[in-house]
Parts: sequence; structure tokens; C-alpha cells
Amino acid sequence: MSSSLNLVMPEYIERRVQLRSLVRELQEMESQLSTSHARGAGSVKASPQLTDLAHVNGIDLKKKDARVALVDKLETAFTHYPSITLQFAAQPPSDVRKSIVEWLRTEIDPRVLIDIRLRPTLGGGFVVRTPNHQIDHSWRRYLDQKPTGFADFLRRSADV
Repeated sequence: MSSSLNLVMPEYIERRVQLRSLVRELQEMESQLSTSHARGAGSVKASPQLTDLAHVNGIDLKKKDARVALVDKLETAFTHYPSITLQFAAQPPSDVRKSIVEWLRTEIDPRVLIDIRLRPTLGGGFVVRTPNHQIDHSWRRYLDQKPTGFADFLRRSADV
């Protein structure tokens, strides 16, 4: 993939669905601008997320060519950027979520998109899924593999 297609993602733009939302916003903006231009009206205000994305990537949202190019880049990111799904038994605190995103973007790939999902049946731990792999470090898997292990642990803990 050409480096000219790479976007720098602000840390809070972490999920693929957010990219789709930004594409829709740009398309609506384009529609409103062409309608308002025909009527001789002013401009359309972008969301803080879109404004920040454009700023960190040096994109001028006032220019039609730049907006069209940004839509193309977002579509490419949606389709081609690496993605990871993390499943937890409970919602991680926002500072933990931020640390996870920062670590993955530093150590794995700065373009990685992360989808954090809740899956209470895990009991604890986590599951990491990519399009090609799944790593299960959940309590559920541990208990499924060693059904008497948890009971043994409880007995040992009670003896202490």
C-alpha cells in the first residue's frame, strides 16, 4: 500500500465503524456544500473528530479535492488497515483502553484498528482475534480445559 494512502489516526479513532461514520459525514458535507453553493449559502461545520483527523494529516476540508481524497483514504483504511478484536468479560476502564490502543499502535502497527467488545461468558481474562488467529486467555477456556482445577484452587485457598 502506498504511504500516501496512510492516515495518522488520533488515538480516539480506533474502530472501523468510526471510519464509516467519518465517510458518511464527509459525504453529507459534500452534499450540503453543493446544495448551499447552488443557493449561494455559506459553509458546513465538521465534527471535532473529522476536524482533528484532517488537522493531524494536513488536509484542508475547505477544498473539495481534499475531501474526496480523504473519503478514498478512509475507505482504504476501512478495507486494508489491520484490525484486532479484543473481548473482555467487563468493560475496561477508559485509561486501560487508551493504554491498549497506544501499545498496539506503537508495538504492532500505527494503523491498527481495535474493536473492544464485551463477552461476559469469558468470566475473566481476554480473547484476542485477528482475521487469521485467535488467542484465548480467558478463565472460561482455562476452566473448560481443567474442570476440577478451579475446585482444587478453592480448596487450597481455604486451607491457607
